Amino acid sequence: MLSASAILLNACSKGDAGQAGANGAGQVISLLELGRTESQGFAVSVAEIVAFDQDNQRIFTVNADSGAIDVFSASDLSSPSLLTNINLKQMLVDEAIVAEANLVGLANSLAVNNTFVAVAVEANPKTDNG
Repeated sequence: MLSASAILLNACSKGDAGQAGANGAGQVISLLELGRTESQGFAVSVAEIVAFDQDNQRIFTVNADSGAIDVFSASDLSSPSLLTNINLKQMLVDEAIVAEANLVGLANSLAVNNTFVAVAVEANPKTDNG
């Protein structure tokens, strides 16, 4: 396992959407690795969900080990660098959303739209309602 690795693919660029209703079963795509990074060292953690903010040149990943969000700079795609780690548990306590950090589960999904990042956070225990 690579630690919080983000493999950047050339397929992320904007392009034609294709013909509506066309059967894509026979289509072939090619992917080109442009760069990679390890946020915390090999075999320490893994990036499960990755979202790219093209406007701000940022890559957001759900860190499978910590359940937090790692934010990488994508200004140099050949060598993305870790900018910050967002500790969601602490942030939700600091903003008085929850009383205690142990009430918050792990981040398990995220999406980026313009300058907003939406994060799905499971309950703790994860079988409770979110």
